[in-house]
Amino acid sequence: MIESNGVERTNPLDGFWEVTLTNSWKRYWITYKVRPEEFKKSVIVGRRFVGSSPKPQGSVFIRNVKLEQGSKPTDYSPAPEDTTVAITAVKNELNTAINLRVQKNELLSQINLQAGHTLIQSKKIYLDAETVAFSGKAFIPNAAIVDLRADKITAGTLNASKVSIINLDVNRLTGNKTEFVKSFWRSAYGNYVNIDYSGMRVTYGNTTTEFNSHGMEITAVGESIGGIGWQGMKNMPPNYQGLLFWLDGGGDYMAWAARNNGNYNMNPLIKLSWYRKEWTPPNSNAGFNFDDTVTFNDIVYPSGKPSDGMALRFFTTKYNGHSYPTIGSASMKSGIMFGDWDLFLIFNDKVIPLQGWKIPVSLDQGRVSYYKEIEY
Repeated sequence: MIESNGVERTNPLDGFWEVTLTNSWKRYWITYKVRPEEFKKSVIVGRRFVGSSPKPQGSVFIRNVKLEQGSKPTDYSPAPEDTTVAITAVKNELNTAINLRVQKNELLSQINLQAGHTLIQSKKIYLDAETVAFSGKAFIPNAAIVDLRADKITAGTLNASKVSIINLDVNRLTGNKTEFVKSFWRSAYGNYVNIDYSGMRVTYGNTTTEFNSHGMEITAVGESIGGIGWQGMKNMPPNYQGLLFWLDGGGDYMAWAARNNGNYNMNPLIKLSWYRKEWTPPNSNAGFNFDDTVTFNDIVYPSGKPSDGMALRFFTTKYNGHSYPTIGSASMKSGIMFGDWDLFLIFNDKVIPLQGWKIPVSLDQGRVSYYKEIEY
């Protein structure tokens, strides 16, 4: 028997051998010469004799025990059959899954690969590559992205039903349909557009235009002016409806105006206007005022209901080679015809000049006391 210190000795009884322990790991080896006729061998490593004196104290640690055949001791290595088993176990594990794990205290990072499933887990994941590509049907159920370049987004449909956008800078927004629960757009100059379930309001300076279920309403300088919309009519069927131009209590007049032909900058000139009796501008009267040429192509009904549908008509009568403006009955068989200095009566389609007629201008006890002759 040869010890690791090179000492050779003989212990024919059982090959007993003692070592002196230290406080650090130390390698020991011993070479035995055995008789060939002994076919059964056994080795006891690290025996402590409880009955020895003094009694052993503390603990003994032994590792990397190796039993080999040969004349020279070699460094520790697993048995070949153990290595094969370990390799087979790893191979079997790799055939089903790969798991790489690093853990320090509460921090854990791991990569787990299985058939049809890959897990990458860490507190922070860094991707450093020139190109990151997703193929197939890659799907991210939830993502928190600090910076996103919108010019790199290509998608068929973006469902933004749960997207909250604080500031949106858009030069051009194109689409076939937009659904808003509520929307508010403000410009840098204080003008804004507000859209909600009740309609849309556009404010520019001190003027607000509102589009609601009945049409359009305008408010200016804090007063409701009026609007344009549809309305039914009292005592008429529900489907009796029409277009209504209406003036609210804060409005003072309604007018139709036009710029001169070819002019795009002047204030429009009023052509037809309607004023309240409480406040009228100079040279105007309450009610309708016409400030341009007026043509009546049909009959005009006075207030009330004339008998048998009788009404007035403005028409032209030809007489002695001239055409004279005439105000007469709807049938045009009677009326008054006007010339520049002539005046005519029409009675039953006959034109009667009034020149030379005498008109009673004074009565005395029921009798005409003075006539004035019509002269031209």
